[in-house]
Amino acid sequence: MHAGSNIATDIEFRHLDGSVGDSFDVFVLHNGVWEKIGHYAAVSGKNPAEQWFTTKYSLPEQMTGDIKFKMVSTDPAEGYCNSGWGQVMFNWARLYGYPAPICGNGIVEGTEQCDDGNTASGDGCSATCQTESTFYRDADGDGYGNPLVR
Repeated sequence: MHAGSNIATDIEFRHLDGSVGDSFDVFVLHNGVWEKIGHYAAVSGKNPAEQWFTTKYSLPEQMTGDIKFKMVSTDPAEGYCNSGWGQVMFNWARLYGYPAPICGNGIVEGTEQCDDGNTASGDGCSATCQTESTFYRDADGDGYGNPLVR
């Protein structure tokens, strides 16, 4: 899936919930390692009719760009002998999150520490909208920089 420049926080699946025995784990590729973010076990009990359910899982951290996931069929309980029948079926997945902050628009958003309406460094707010700790400007017009007063 692709989040683009948006920040994804959760992933949701519409999946088939079958009879007792259907269960799966959900993994996301995080920093080069497949990390388990959730488990699902059938809730439809002994009802032979399979039903569609929607389940949402939190991502391990805020993520952008390409997000790879996998669903792996599992046994629902220790010693459960149904290894030939497990299944994972889904018909859509959706990412949830919010747009990435836009540095330079004058609105402090997301991970921005400041946003002074431009993307110039050296004015107290850097080009990446992080506070510049050692900033001096000529506040009194004497030709010498004065420490930024907070």
